[in-house]
Amino acid sequence: LEARTPSGGLDTHAFYLKFISSFIAIIFFASNSSAYGRLTSTGEFLREERGAEISAYGGAGTAIPGDLFAMQANPASVASINRFQTAFEYDRLILDVNSSYLALGGAWKELFSWGVWFGGIDYGSTLRTTVNDPFGSSNSTFTGSDIALGAVVGGDVGYDREFHWGVGIKYYRFAIDRYSAGGVAGDLGVQWDGVTFGENQLRFGVSLLNAGSSATFLNESEDLPLSWRFGSFLTGKMYRMGYEGLLEYVGGRGDPSHARVGVGISPVKWLTLRIGANTSREFSQGVSTGFGVSWNDLKFDYAYLPYGDLGARNKVSLAYSWGKPMVEESREESMSRSASPAASPAASPAASPAASPAAVSTAPRPTAIPPYSRPVSSPPTVPPPAMSPASEQKINEAQRSEASRAPEQIQIKTVSEKIDEYISSGNRLVSLGKYDEAIKNYADALSLDPRDSRVLYNLATAQMLAKRYSDAVRSYTQVTLINPKDAESFLYLGVCHFNSGRNDLAKESWKKTLELDPDNETAKNYLNILGI
Repeated sequence: LEARTPSGGLDTHAFYLKFISSFIAIIFFASNSSAYGRLTSTGEFLREERGAEISAYGGAGTAIPGDLFAMQANPASVASINRFQTAFEYDRLILDVNSSYLALGGAWKELFSWGVWFGGIDYGSTLRTTVNDPFGSSNSTFTGSDIALGAVVGGDVGYDREFHWGVGIKYYRFAIDRYSAGGVAGDLGVQWDGVTFGENQLRFGVSLLNAGSSATFLNESEDLPLSWRFGSFLTGKMYRMGYEGLLEYVGGRGDPSHARVGVGISPVKWLTLRIGANTSREFSQGVSTGFGVSWNDLKFDYAYLPYGDLGARNKVSLAYSWGKPMVEESREESMSRSASPAASPAASPAASPAASPAAVSTAPRPTAIPPYSRPVSSPPTVPPPAMSPASEQKINEAQRSEASRAPEQIQIKTVSEKIDEYISSGNRLVSLGKYDEAIKNYADALSLDPRDSRVLYNLATAQMLAKRYSDAVRSYTQVTLINPKDAESFLYLGVCHFNSGRNDLAKESWKKTLELDPDNETAKNYLNILGI
């Protein structure tokens, strides 16, 4: 059967899910063919986790999006980067052994995101011993180091761009004393935005790392540490606190399959406390802890990793983001005429004059969408009954019966009254600019009736005003599934696509708007912006 999207396009979810399943099968085949080989002693540093956040989570990071450290666990992470970003890590291992990592990333207009990086380990000085001098009495020393540098590119696919891909290539060089070996290896991975329920989101990721040529020392070749990873990443709120949960399954050549798990709690917005476990290590060495502090665009992370008698590792990392979102900047550059934001759903902006060079640089982006397009008192275009009238009547009768048995007269609100109250409260919060609080009110209303299109519509509008465009796309899409003739929701669905850099999907939504409402001047002006 050929599935179609609400605006008439092909539904590609099944295709991409099949692609991910095939990718997983390839990883299992590649890894199982070498999983029982000898333990590799070369290039183990290529398997090292990068970033104190991931280390504090027991090494789990395959499903973390938009992170220059996580792209070492899954190159698809870079696909979610939308601004310039730089990252640095310093790791004091044991004795005089040190590790460092530096990365830079960004996005190229609407085409792809990218990242470049350099990492290495300095093993310090080691006393030289020989057959003739087994105790190193000459006090001669030698040094060793491993370095790697690479580049990663990634992008988005799918109807809502919810599937992310990434590929990376790296050059490595291992050196010990006068001897060295080098070569090239590659990484590839996929991430999926998964499912959203309320304020919670569950993401998934899968990757294959370090596939490449072997390293050769003195005519002796050793395989690279080929690795595969499957991971999930849950984020949300609980008891007014943010939380993160990670579960990952890792294995590969010379690395027996094992699980990694991490949990983070944010008692305040700028602080995250973390704990993790790596089941491939003994319990005393497998539990890691740490914290992260965020301030505006700067992020600092720390991880503590115990290593038994060898002591402990203290890892710190920094990440900084700057500049405008790349896709928004490219859209502004491509505007050919200005458009006035809609004053109300019924009102349409006047047609813009012909574009000029000055108009291109000053054209406002159509993001100011009114939050009160559907007041509480007005029903949706096609009222979708979430439950049958008989079911709602039974609920209301049961509530009234319970109230009549109470020792005092208690006013019991019906389901519809509660929903209206949540909507009214949410609308008031939107008018105050408190979009996150409004979203919570609408989510509470949805818990009573998940198919009330009034609630879904207002939720989508609040998400859009909060610039949570991916969430708004999902909510507006649900409205259009319930009310396929709702031109207004298709209009704002297009605005969300436009603000996310998906001009092709925006065009499709606005054309659908004009199919349902041929006189909608707002949709016409937005299509003019795209040169249509």
